[in-house]
Amino acid sequence: MDLLVKPLIVGTPPGVEPVMVGRLAQPDAVDLLVSIETDTTASVAAERVRTLRSRLATFYDAATKGEITPAALARIEARLLPQIAGAERLASPGHLSLARRQADHAAACFAVRA
Repeated sequence: MDLLVKPLIVGTPPGVEPVMVGRLAQPDAVDLLVSIETDTTASVAAERVRTLRSRLATFYDAATKGEITPAALARIEARLLPQIAGAERLASPGHLSLARRQADHAAACFAVRA
């Protein structure tokens, strides 16, 4: 384990290394770090969904008033709807974050070596 940890904490003051390693070795360390990353990703994605939906609603209103053609609205939908769907996937509670997948992979690799 020292080979994996040492390069990350070179130059730390004496006494800090054991505390850092001890905390990171706790079972909940990954979950705490992942939840921060997941919460941030989800909130950014949720805001993106709101922005894109608002934008699309503006185009629907314009189409209703005859300000844009049905063909133009179809092109707009073809661009915005996939973006909305992608952002909704990231904002969903079931989204498995990159950090969670990486943590699970690292845990599996470590378990094989142990």
